[in-house]
Amino acid sequence: MRLKELENSNAVVLRDGEYDRLGLATESFPGEKVMTFCADLKYLSSAVGNPSVTCLITTENIAGAVPERFGVIVVEAPKTFYYQTHNFIAKKSREARNKTTKIALSAKIHSSAIIAKDNVVIGENTVIGPNTVINEFVTIGDDVIIGPNNVLGGPAYQFYMDGEDLINVVTMGQLVIEDRVETQSSVSIDNAVFKTATVGKNTKIDSYAQIAHDFICGQRCLIMAHAVISGRVTMGDEVYIGPNVSIVNGLTIGNHSKASIGSVVTKDIKDGQAVTGNFAIEHQKWINFVKKAAK
Repeated sequence: MRLKELENSNAVVLRDGEYDRLGLATESFPGEKVMTFCADLKYLSSAVGNPSVTCLITTENIAGAVPERFGVIVVEAPKTFYYQTHNFIAKKSREARNKTTKIALSAKIHSSAIIAKDNVVIGENTVIGPNTVINEFVTIGDDVIIGPNNVLGGPAYQFYMDGEDLINVVTMGQLVIEDRVETQSSVSIDNAVFKTATVGKNTKIDSYAQIAHDFICGQRCLIMAHAVISGRVTMGDEVYIGPNVSIVNGLTIGNHSKASIGSVVTKDIKDGQAVTGNFAIEHQKWINFVKKAAK
């Protein structure tokens, strides 16, 4: 796709450029050419420093500071134009990818489960519990157990302002549940706005966990009851997320790390690190603080 295709009376292309997809400046899309937006000069360095970004939607005032190697289209409201373009492309993409749902003969689907008639794949020996809803663009691997009252692949909770209206951002990605994953009752896992949301092999998710859009989870993770994981969180392998943990959007949770019960995680967690508290800090620091406060 090229910027020139988007040009109209309200959008002027200063330099044409090629892009494969839209994405946020703070995310990486290896091997793909990304168009993003910049509405404030202080965020320009994030956009031009992202090796995936090839094209920018921006304002006339910022355009002059954009390096020559980038395609540039100038509009009055870059964020609004970005999401309007995303929604247009997303709808066309969904139509182009449309396929009839495929369910393995060995899968066991409860009679009350609701499965979209298109764009779902369910693997061998997988069990889908009662009253579970599986939306479009969800792929579930082999030997998976999905408990009762789950909602998988629901639309992302992401909106943008258009005048006085809040407009939903159309989900363009997909959700992949890999082999031997197990979820308990009333788990919600959203689909991806931009990419492929993934729950890695042999991960176990307890009841009432709520996982937002574009989640990428490694293998053999444990996500306990009532955990809330916001959008665009990337989690490594063998991570433990305790009961009632809340994780802010866009964070990276390292391999073999741990967030203790009730933690509110607002910063990345390093490989092997354990955090505790509200706001969560390194676990031993929290313990030392509690001991000191108790004296």
